[in-house]
Amino acid sequence: MFTFTNTHKHGIVISDGNQQFSVPSLAELVTLHTELTEYLSKRQQVAFISSLEAVARAKDDGYTLSISTLNGACAYGTIPHARKHAGRWSMPLPEFEQWYARWKAKQDQHNTD
Repeated sequence: MFTFTNTHKHGIVISDGNQQFSVPSLAELVTLHTELTEYLSKRQQVAFISSLEAVARAKDDGYTLSISTLNGACAYGTIPHARKHAGRWSMPLPEFEQWYARWKAKQDQHNTD
């Protein structure tokens, strides 16, 4: 388990109890998160789905998923580990599927009310 501590002198200190690692700023911590996610996705061979593929999938399922709704979910962290590259969002397929199932349930509930 890791702990994160904000300090004035060293920035954000990440510790596992035995070793410490300093990250100078929140921006660099976010960069580290992105790089770790990419590294892990390559090692674990996690499939990613693009925002355009996700919208097309919803359309194939008979739903209208707006790109702005999907982009908002990615930007606000509702879909964990989503990443933006060259202006386009992509997300790990398992995380998208979990979010999409919840989103569809809300749509179905709204349509039956």
